[in-house]
Amino acid sequence: YIIARNPDVIVVVSYGASVEEIKSRNGWQNIDAIKNDRVYSIDRHLVTSSPRLVDGLEQLAKWFHPELFD
Repeated sequence: YIIARNPDVIVVVSYGASVEEIKSRNGWQNIDAIKNDRVYSIDRHLVTSSPRLVDGLEQLAKWFHPELFD
């Protein structure tokens, strides 16, 4: 599914697979996110219902649209 969708960005929650594991998966070398080094790991506390959720959203925005934060 992910290979067929060819995402521009991949975000991994830190308690799951590591960025290195994602980048080295068989058949994933042609995914744009892998080729362009846009695979990120985010702290699980930043994507759960908590006061830090806003921090997580800000981090995601910076990864997805870095040109808006220059």
